[in-house]
Amino acid sequence: MRNPTASHRRLALDAFRGLTIAGMILVNNPGDWGAVFGPLRHAAWHGCTLADLVFPSFLFVVGVSISVALRRRVERRDPWGALTWRILRRGVLLFALGLWLAVFPGVEDFADWKWKDFGRLRIPGVLQRIALCYSVAAPLYLGLSGRLRLVLAVALLLGYQALLGWYPLAGGGVSDLSDPQRNLVAVVDRAVFGVRLWRGTWDPEGLLSTVPALGTTLLGTWVGDLWLRDARPEAVARRMFGWGIVWALGGYVWSVWMPFNKPLWTGSYALWTAGLSASGLAACIWCEQRRGAAVLRPFAVYGQNALLVFVLSGMLGRLLTAVRWRDGGQVTTLKSAVFRNTFGWIQPPELASLAFAAAFVVGFFALLLPLYRRGWRWRV
Repeated sequence: MRNPTASHRRLALDAFRGLTIAGMILVNNPGDWGAVFGPLRHAAWHGCTLADLVFPSFLFVVGVSISVALRRRVERRDPWGALTWRILRRGVLLFALGLWLAVFPGVEDFADWKWKDFGRLRIPGVLQRIALCYSVAAPLYLGLSGRLRLVLAVALLLGYQALLGWYPLAGGGVSDLSDPQRNLVAVVDRAVFGVRLWRGTWDPEGLLSTVPALGTTLLGTWVGDLWLRDARPEAVARRMFGWGIVWALGGYVWSVWMPFNKPLWTGSYALWTAGLSASGLAACIWCEQRRGAAVLRPFAVYGQNALLVFVLSGMLGRLLTAVRWRDGGQVTTLKSAVFRNTFGWIQPPELASLAFAAAFVVGFFALLLPLYRRGWRWRV
C-alpha cells in the first residue's frame, strides 16, 4: 500500500525543487543580458538578489532529498559499502555531465567554425558543485547523527570565514573580500585549475567555496530529518518555518560583518539562503495541506525531472548562442534573431527579455508534462 505521508513529502519536495529549477531557467535565459530586471540579475559581487537565491535553494533541496531517500535504505539495513558505492557513482556521473555541458556543442562559433579552446575549458560549474556536495554529504548522512551534521555545518561555515579573514596570502596580507581576484578562494582555484575558470582568474563555483556550499547541503539533511520525525505535516511546517526564520535572521545579522556574497559563498549568505529555503519548503508543505495538491503540481512537473530540464536548457542555450551567421558585416546569433523577431517589439526592453525567458520556462513545462503524467524520472 502506498504511504500517504511519503506521497505528500514527495509532492512538496518536488514542488519546491521545481520552483528552484524553473527560477534557474528564468534567470539563465534572458532574451538580452543587457536588459534584465534587477531582481533577476546576479549581484555584481557583494549582495543577494532574487537570482542569487536559486542555486543555494537547490543545494538545500539536495540535502533534504538525501535524508528522505536514504532514510528508508538505512532502516532496511542496506550494506553501507553498497550505499556508498551508489553515492560515489552518482557523484562521478553528475560531475562528468557538468564537464560535458561545458564542452557542448564543441564549436564556439559556427559562423567561422571556431572550435572551443579545450586548453581553457572551464572545470568548475554548477553540476560539478552539486556532485561534490552530494558525494560528501550523503556518506556523512550515513555516518553521523543529525545533531552532529548540524554542528559540522556550522563549523564549516565558521571555519571557512576564519580562513578568509585570517589566512595569509603570498605577498602579504589576507583576503581582500572586495576583490574577486585577491582572495583565498581565487588563489586556490588558480593553483588547482590554472586558467580553466569562468573568468580565467576566478570562478563563482570554485573549489574552496564548495566547503560552505557543503554546509548548505548538510543543513538541508538536518531539515530532512526534522521532516521525517513527525508525520503531522502542519506541525512540521511550523517547526521548519521557525528554524528557517532563525537561520535567516542569523545570516542577516552576520552580514553586518561579512557581506552576502554568492561567488565566495560567505557564511552569512549560506545561513541566510538556508533559512529562506527552509521557510520556502515549509510554505510548500503548508500550501499542500491548506490549498490542496493541485496548487503544487505545476511546480512538481519541473521538480520531478529537474536534472533533465537543467541539462536540456543548458544545451539549448549554448546552441542558440553558438549558431551564428554574418549579416551585412555583423555577426548575428540565432538567439538574438529569435528574440528580435518574437519579443523584441515589447517595451521596456527588460520586459521583452523577461518574456523570452518565460517562454523557455513554458516550453520546457510542455515538454515535461507528459513525463510527469507517466511518472517518468530521469536519474543518473
